[in-house]
Amino acid sequence: METVSTTPQHFPAFLRPPLYDAAGPKTIMHRVLFLGGVFGPMFPVRAYLGVWVFLAAVIGLGVYHIWYMERQGETVKRLGTMLMYLVVYLIGFGSLWGFVGHFFMADFVANNIGWTTGSGFQAELAFYHLAFAGLAGAAVWYKGAYWGAVIVSKAVFLYGAAYTHIVDIIQHANTAAGNAGIEVLWIGDIIIPTLLVVLFFVYQRQSQTAP
Repeated sequence: METVSTTPQHFPAFLRPPLYDAAGPKTIMHRVLFLGGVFGPMFPVRAYLGVWVFLAAVIGLGVYHIWYMERQGETVKRLGTMLMYLVVYLIGFGSLWGFVGHFFMADFVANNIGWTTGSGFQAELAFYHLAFAGLAGAAVWYKGAYWGAVIVSKAVFLYGAAYTHIVDIIQHANTAAGNAGIEVLWIGDIIIPTLLVVLFFVYQRQSQTAP
């Protein structure tokens, strides 16, 4: 019978998961540069390969991180590790993506949603997204209740966005992709925040009952 070795394996630094050494940087500038390296590669993935590849990449990174830590012989909380990737990328990078769209491509975004162009609210919304990008990115270093605060507050906004889109559909028959599309309305504004809220409460329950 073939036996499986339980000896930890040590991999080259370039094979480390993107959030593996997150506890290392200490200064604000180091953390900013670290997050730049974390979010940067996701821009071409999201821009050129689409939302579904982006979601698959985030989940794949989380799975790889768990596998990597276990192969290194480290203790790993699987749900917590996956939740960290979802918070940092889905909320953190997703918010940064929203900032870029609403600030630098405001007219394109407005046309995609089916709204009028030239509104100053786009810039205000952009800076809201930028703030959340920083908050969710910090979830690498601050865990526990901090994750819950980021997830729940983002969920409130996304559920509110879903309500606004649905009202616009009913009252103005706005079926533009950015208003009524499956990726924006059902996946982005309803399913993802619900998933994050549920996973966080399950994670908290596991953490409280763990020996």
